Amino acid sequence: MRRWRISIATIKRREQQGILRPIRMSTYVIRYRLSDVVRAEDEAAAGREWEGSDDQKEQDRDRQAA
Repeated sequence: MRRWRISIATIKRREQQGILRPIRMSTYVIRYRLSDVVRAEDEAAAGREWEGSDDQKEQDRDRQAA
């Protein structure tokens, strides 16, 4: 995703977690609600974990175990 410079796989995970709600324009065109994008950015800027971010929780557990 251009705005965040992250992989498509990460975007798909955010969809599955309910963080981003896709708006499918066609088979190949997907848009996201600006409100979802801004909320995710605000939470990241505030240092809060995105709701439902199991990936981040798993990474934190791995760091603590190391």
